[in-house]
Amino acid sequence: MSGPAPLLLQIRIDDGVCTTRALKLDPTGGPVTVGRRRGVEIQLPSPSVSFVHARIFVRDSLWFVEDLNSSNGTFRNGSRILSGRPHPISDGDTIRFGKVQVQVQFDAAMEGSERSVEAGTVTLARQLVADLFGAVSPVQAPSLRVTDGPDVGKQLILADAQKPYRAGRAPDCELVLVDEDCSRTHVAFVRRDVGILAVDLDSKNGVIVDGIRIASEQPVGDAAVIQIGGTTLVLNDPEAQYLAQMEALSDAVGPGEHAPPDLAAASGPPMATPLPVATVPSKSSGREKGLVLIAGIASAVLIGLLVLVLTLVF
Repeated sequence: MSGPAPLLLQIRIDDGVCTTRALKLDPTGGPVTVGRRRGVEIQLPSPSVSFVHARIFVRDSLWFVEDLNSSNGTFRNGSRILSGRPHPISDGDTIRFGKVQVQVQFDAAMEGSERSVEAGTVTLARQLVADLFGAVSPVQAPSLRVTDGPDVGKQLILADAQKPYRAGRAPDCELVLVDEDCSRTHVAFVRRDVGILAVDLDSKNGVIVDGIRIASEQPVGDAAVIQIGGTTLVLNDPEAQYLAQMEALSDAVGPGEHAPPDLAAASGPPMATPLPVATVPSKSSGREKGLVLIAGIASAVLIGLLVLVLTLVF
């Protein structure tokens, strides 16, 4: 019996801004976990998706989906599936993880034909977030700012993915520096699917990232400090900040109950949700209740005495 065909997933996120990406799963690749947490095979940056939400796997030559006790549920063709009970996947199924919709198609009919699959499991989350930011404003693209040296205040915006943005003294660099300790073309920064890459362009004084000189090229994270000659640059990566905010959100939320982090203000962890305030009676209110109780008892005693006297007299 031949194995199942590869699974082609059309993943659609609509958290106020919509984006769609394609992903192909190889049946020989083993189980694939779906969730919001970094490190899962399919990371979906939506607040409606649990840290570890579901898994997709092959058993007995069939594809299955299984909910892993998610907060907002896994749905197959509109019906919620029970946690821990795998459900077979059929060609044309619509699977929903929280509010993220996935259209399923078997790839057997496309074998040998030209078919581009846009994302691998490692890069999917970053691509989805890049789409969301691109739909809002290119101003939210990753950028570098000069924080020390002769060119303090200058900024380099990495607007286009895959394009090398060069910094150096040459007039055709995207970030032109007057720093004499910088080479003419000193370093290039490239937006890749896995993040920002710094590439040393055979500079004389090298490229130092967070205190360590890089060999030739190296990924750089949000808030990384890059030194080239006498110039210091700091990376601002809103896409990485957004992913960090998604991981920081509480897992126990329902669809629509929690808005996603603000795409236009992804500059740090989200504000903590205020704790509910318990009402504690004050001392004065307790004292007032005590006086009322004493007054009531005294009134009852007086009425009893009055009734007794009247009975004796009459």
